[in-house]
Amino acid sequence: MYSIPSRSAHRGNGLPYSKSTLHRAFIRICRKAGIKKHITIHGLRPTHAVLLLESGASLKDVQERLGHKSIQTTADVYAHVSKKLEEKSVDGYSNYMDYAQLNMK
Repeated sequence: MYSIPSRSAHRGNGLPYSKSTLHRAFIRICRKAGIKKHITIHGLRPTHAVLLLESGASLKDVQERLGHKSIQTTADVYAHVSKKLEEKSVDGYSNYMDYAQLNMK
């Protein structure tokens, strides 16, 4: 018989919770937390990755956290985030240089 490793959610007998049970519990948790936007349990994974990237984690950190074999996989999936962060970085540098020039006079 198949059993779930101890680090996974299970009913105490080694059998996994049903998908509907997890879904209902997740909806209840979201409501209690005041989260109004609809998100699925599966949606937490990419959300987590994006938040990591936006908070300054490296692509390598995210690759390891998600368990991607290759950093290229992570880069391909989250390229849109990388572009946004690159623009933010360039804007930040530009603002810094403008500030530095003003203070040099």
